[in-house]
Amino acid sequence: MKKTLKILDHVFITRPILFFPGWTTLLLGYLAVCENLSLFYGIIPFENIILALISFAFAMGGTFILNQLADAETDEVNDKCFFIGKNMVSRFHAIIQAGIMLVVSLVLGLMINLYFLLGIVLFIVLTGYLYNFYPFKFKNKAFLGLMSNIMMGWLAFYLGCVLLQPFGYLFIVKSFSYVLLNAALCIFTTLPDVEGDKAANKQTIGVNLGIAKSVYIAVVVFIIGFLWGIFIQDNLVIAIYVGSVFHFARVLFHPEVKEVLTTTKWTLFLYSIVAALFFPWYVILIVLAYYVTRWYYKQRFGLDYPSFSKD
Repeated sequence: MKKTLKILDHVFITRPILFFPGWTTLLLGYLAVCENLSLFYGIIPFENIILALISFAFAMGGTFILNQLADAETDEVNDKCFFIGKNMVSRFHAIIQAGIMLVVSLVLGLMINLYFLLGIVLFIVLTGYLYNFYPFKFKNKAFLGLMSNIMMGWLAFYLGCVLLQPFGYLFIVKSFSYVLLNAALCIFTTLPDVEGDKAANKQTIGVNLGIAKSVYIAVVVFIIGFLWGIFIQDNLVIAIYVGSVFHFARVLFHPEVKEVLTTTKWTLFLYSIVAALFFPWYVILIVLAYYVTRWYYKQRFGLDYPSFSKD
């Protein structure tokens, strides 16, 4: 068992459960520009979508490892991402693994089309290098950190769109509501780590504005995105916003970390459910990843992760 878990450390250092927000956004980008859309549209997985998900998974996994290499000390303070900080995976092996994953992602991206490859390159440069390392280190700067996270979501949406058509006007119009909802969630993600980030002198939105003001700004961004979705009559994005209204209203009146976590988890879950209505096989992937991840974290760390609880 110990040997198996040690091998799995190299899988879970890539944080595969976090692939799903990116994968879901990619699928929604695909659906946003898809003609003749209907429920269970992709009941049989399309080859280009499967290849895109694999390519993007390697890009996300590789950059997540780079993020942990850069964040080993603060991750220990925030009690997360134990792999490198506790030397479960050596820095040398982590660097090699990240490099291999990023190369594979680029090769697969080239097999899809040049627009997709460009998106993967931009994602790797932004998420892997500019976000984590000197002299840029955007994650330690409030505005640039927020904009970087928004761009990561926007690029995921772009990757889905360009599977069907080149970058253009329709993509820009359709992506705006998704980008704003992603922006609201990005603000929320800075809030649980405020204390650890303060100790590390990071200048995130949460550190600079505090929880209450950050929540108010996120809700305003949410409202603007909702109104834009109504204006362009995008029923897909309207459904996501309607499903999230209650939780955003609740966190507005109770701006606490527990409510922020619940709202974030629910909205990401709703994203996945909407995507699964058109790609039913995606449900199997989500359920499998959820239970395998829970088993691993329980066996390795004694943690109930992932979880929908407020803690």
